[in-house]
Amino acid sequence: MGSKGKYRGMALLFLAAFLLSSVYAEEVEEEECDIHAYFDEGAMTLDTWKIVLGTIFFVIVLPFIFFEIRFFPVETTAAVLIGSFLMVAFTIISQPVTYEILGEVENLRTIFLLMGMMLMAQYFERELLINKVLNAFLKDNTTMFGYLWRVGLLSFILSALFTNDAVCLIVTPLVLKHWARQNRQTNELETVLLCIATNANIGSSMTIFGNPQMALIASVTDSHPYSRLDLLTCFTYIVLPAVIGYFLNLFFLLMHYNYGCMTKPASPPLLGYDPEEMNMDAVGDEKTQSVENSGTSANSMRLGADRNATKTTERSQNAGDKSTGGCVVNENGTLITSVTVVEENKYNPEEYGPTENKKFHICMCLIMTLVVALFIASTKEVPFDIGLVPMAGAVMMMIADGLMNKRNSLQIIKRIDWDVLLLFFGFFVWLGAFNYTGVPRWFWTKLGLDHNDMVTFEEIALMVSFVIIGSNLFSNVPLCILVLAQLNPCKNQLGMVLYLAWVSTVAGNLTLFGSVANLIVAQKSLQTLKFRLTFWAYLKYGFVTTMIICLLGVGIIYGLLLI
Repeated sequence: MGSKGKYRGMALLFLAAFLLSSVYAEEVEEEECDIHAYFDEGAMTLDTWKIVLGTIFFVIVLPFIFFEIRFFPVETTAAVLIGSFLMVAFTIISQPVTYEILGEVENLRTIFLLMGMMLMAQYFERELLINKVLNAFLKDNTTMFGYLWRVGLLSFILSALFTNDAVCLIVTPLVLKHWARQNRQTNELETVLLCIATNANIGSSMTIFGNPQMALIASVTDSHPYSRLDLLTCFTYIVLPAVIGYFLNLFFLLMHYNYGCMTKPASPPLLGYDPEEMNMDAVGDEKTQSVENSGTSANSMRLGADRNATKTTERSQNAGDKSTGGCVVNENGTLITSVTVVEENKYNPEEYGPTENKKFHICMCLIMTLVVALFIASTKEVPFDIGLVPMAGAVMMMIADGLMNKRNSLQIIKRIDWDVLLLFFGFFVWLGAFNYTGVPRWFWTKLGLDHNDMVTFEEIALMVSFVIIGSNLFSNVPLCILVLAQLNPCKNQLGMVLYLAWVSTVAGNLTLFGSVANLIVAQKSLQTLKFRLTFWAYLKYGFVTTMIICLLGVGIIYGLLLI
């Protein structure tokens, strides 16, 4: 079979696989809304001691999510699982109810959406496509304005496609090495780091897969007939405030840089700065970056949680064993010629690294475009499930990789952030049990948010204030889980859903701990250039600017809802 026939057959196979992947969701007949059955199933049947105990278990687990407690050093995922265990062990919720929570369509849809996007993002990371775009887009010897708008735009757009956390993990070290190779002024560095983090958070609000809380909101509201947040709704109501927020943030960043130049003297060279290391060959730099980032592509939930470091080092060493210059070093230290080895490993299924296969790169981009197009085309009449579509896209990339590059998908599957998916399962049980006590509903009612139609200034201000404070107090994902449980499926609460999505995302720019993306930027800065982005430095910039951008976006969304 000729090459044209081969690729034509492959294209037909991809099309058939996608059509047979069951991305069509079954149409559900509309049932009569029963608001009392929806809200009164938990607290009315619980004993007082269970309500008190459930609240205590919620409160005592929170500190372990945000901080590393020395006397009991558990990771965030473990802390949430401990909270889930306590809720079930003390019968705040029964064992059957636990399985009901885990098996809810909205929860499984969230997991599938995150998993599918993680798998596809891993292929783009492995092929170094983001690295190539960044190296082509960043110019040498540009002004600070030119540097900021380029770095900011890359962070802004890529975060909407590959999640803000993954983009910050990949882009931050690349930008810092590019910055250092040019010997730019040290007083630019803090502004550049703020540019990466803040624009990643703002840009991630534009799509339902830009960050975990957007995926969660889209999944939960997908079955709500009046308050559904899909990709088209994001484009209609959130893209405009996000774009305006990008330009406004760029203006604030320039003000921050100019103010720093006026108030601070010239800074000495950075500790740990090595010009020779920063002037390494670009290709070798990219390959090192690919190995370093594998396995930690999505979310780390706490500064300093640089897990799997040993495994990453071992993978780097193994990769080095296979090709050292023009020779190969075996385990005994003997040098052998590499020509035969390269020929034998030309199609090594276990290999992980860029393939330089342009046809595969085009295929990846087409699959990603098709996934986004199906998200946009999804309607009530012809629904494309937001959990199954990205999973189908990921499977298609696996098929293409196997056919074109003769590689299996195990190396990709091993590198996605499984602890994040486990974390979400823990969140569903822990916070689901807390919702079952009725305390969040009682608090929601006392604030008057249960009858809040988001029409008057006072109603919107109350909701926005609640989300801003809650996002920085409880973190955005737990807050969204608690708030979404209070939505009334029988009412049109699209305004509340949009405000929750926009504010919970942008509020991550308020403090350094407001978003995982911020912590990743700070961590990578410390690792790459020994430069520390402090909590106070971030707060001085983020507090006022975030409030302005957040409130301006709320006003724009309100105006668009009136049209």
